[in-house]
Amino acid sequence: MGKPSKVITFVTGQLGIGGAEKQLFLLATSLRQRGWDVSVVTLNGNAGDYWEAPFRKSGLPLATIAAGTSRPYRLLAVAGLLRKYRPTIVHSWTMFANPYAALGGRLAGVPYRLGSERSNPSQSLEELGRFWYSQCLRGLDAIVMNSHAAKMFVNSFRPTLRAFVVHNGIEVPDEQASELRMPLRAEFKVPHEAPVLGCIGRLEPRKNFGLALSVAARLVTRFPNLRVVFVGDGSLRSSLEQQAERLMPSSSVHFLGALPQASRL
Repeated sequence: MGKPSKVITFVTGQLGIGGAEKQLFLLATSLRQRGWDVSVVTLNGNAGDYWEAPFRKSGLPLATIAAGTSRPYRLLAVAGLLRKYRPTIVHSWTMFANPYAALGGRLAGVPYRLGSERSNPSQSLEELGRFWYSQCLRGLDAIVMNSHAAKMFVNSFRPTLRAFVVHNGIEVPDEQASELRMPLRAEFKVPHEAPVLGCIGRLEPRKNFGLALSVAARLVTRFPNLRVVFVGDGSLRSSLEQQAERLMPSSSVHFLGALPQASRL
């Protein structure tokens, strides 16, 4: 028998700014460098998502299914694209996309159908409800998570489903990164000697940045020159800013907003 073909198609709900989306970009481009034939399908086409441009620039095939279309239409569209790409593996990148990989992969005759749970599984369960959460685990050969806590949760919910933990990857900074430290401190008015607590992500309830502020407020009593830097935006920004005003001196907290190239920081 010959070696199995190294062909994989990823299915994701959207490609907006976010850690999960960047993880997909890093994995997809790295697999291609290792000789894989990689393609990506997004279910939020025509929305101008941030990561669409980097994917197209990389040369990876990116298929878009228009946002707002019905679930049956999206399912049939995914199955059609899988017949076109003929992958050995279809790998959905979010819990919400799992049914499209499972059912679309079965319709297209894809040998291996992998799912993902890359969020807090308790919150996924709360958002989906038990019935739909269960449906998002059906028809998969295995599921991949980025934490052991998520694996334990899914195992307790569906013990027979094979579950694997693959931690998030990171980009190794280049040699010039350390040279940016002082200019960045000057740009954001952070003193040279001040320790910095950095928080990067969407300012939404599931990220629990209020806890980070509470911890920082206790640290400031021991380290008065501590600076807290938030990179990101979201529905909780205003309330977090108000919390920061109550807990800490205004000079100690910096809200920088959403910065797509946050790795620079």
